[in-house]
Amino acid sequence: MSENYYQIILLGKVDERLVSIQKSLTNRFNDLKINPNFIKFIHSENYSSKDPKYPTIAIYFGGDKSNTLHLSNLIDESVVIIPVVKSNELVPTELPDEISHINALPINETNNNTERLVSIIFENFRFLRKERKVFISYRRIDAQGAADKLYDLLDANGFDVFLDTRSVPPAQNFQDQLWHRMTDSDAVILLDTPSFRTSRWTKEELMFANENNIHILHILWPQQKEEGIASFNEFIKLAPKDFKMKGLSRSGIPYTGKNITKKTLKNIVIKTEQLRARAISLRYKYLVDNFCDAARDAGYNPSVQIDQWISIANWKENGLAVIPAIGVPTADRINDIYNAVSNSKFKKSEKWIIYDNRGILKQWLEHLDWLDNHLPIKAVNMTKASSLLETK
Repeated sequence: MSENYYQIILLGKVDERLVSIQKSLTNRFNDLKINPNFIKFIHSENYSSKDPKYPTIAIYFGGDKSNTLHLSNLIDESVVIIPVVKSNELVPTELPDEISHINALPINETNNNTERLVSIIFENFRFLRKERKVFISYRRIDAQGAADKLYDLLDANGFDVFLDTRSVPPAQNFQDQLWHRMTDSDAVILLDTPSFRTSRWTKEELMFANENNIHILHILWPQQKEEGIASFNEFIKLAPKDFKMKGLSRSGIPYTGKNITKKTLKNIVIKTEQLRARAISLRYKYLVDNFCDAARDAGYNPSVQIDQWISIANWKENGLAVIPAIGVPTADRINDIYNAVSNSKFKKSEKWIIYDNRGILKQWLEHLDWLDNHLPIKAVNMTKASSLLETK
């Protein structure tokens, strides 16, 4: 039975539109070569099965304003709630007051907004290839073969993979590029071979991941011992059966990773998706929960919109729109959400980007400072958000 790592809560008056939504989701998953079984649909009566460790969004089907079960819990948890109505004119009669301030998405027989809804789901779960980033940490001398095979399999499954021998452009500072990509990755796959811990560079990679709370899928070669050397470690212990026998040394330890079995590699890819799900959930919740808590402490009432930005209606004259940037803030990601804000009633509002600055290279932080001076948007380090919110 497949495990589910991404959760969609179904609330309100769920109807036949769910069938077309599920069909479109499956088609989009197949296009991106992602297992559609990673998604779990949870109906209101099974709400208790929701796992707080994994990314969650909710779809509220309008039609019964009195059906507000679980809404307050989801709002308190800063979960994205997507109100679905049959037409914008019906918002006042189809949606309860708790979510009437969230931009609704009309879906009916005459429009194609089902695909728009699927895009919102994919954006929330960061399923687009450019955002499914993983980093392979390894020692070339005894894991190059495994790293190459794992790179190819992850690539075939829709991941954007960093592998030092393939991913650093010519004439670039190798170490700077390595730290930058690790900071921006959802997870690190660490191939802990017999010589891994003897290398200065691999030790520094492990230390960097630990200091910046980057999640690690720690693949232990046979006879390598599990140690609590990182805060967000999940271990996979390999055994001689995970390698073709001709690749084993006299002591039973594989000389290199080139003889690792396909079945073992596939299991690593599945575990990577599981770890990635928890990682992005925590990164998103860190930004959104901390900002919303700071806003409430400052006397505001923040709302999480369906395109992953946060609105504060009573901020100064025209309100405030806050765009969380998970990982390294990039122009295209900022532009995507900026456009969503511009198409809402908050288009004239002051706009902030909030981000976690841990591990981001100096030149990127300078780039964000440049944005402050050249674009109608302010880049805000999450640690400074509270003080800015208290400045009326």
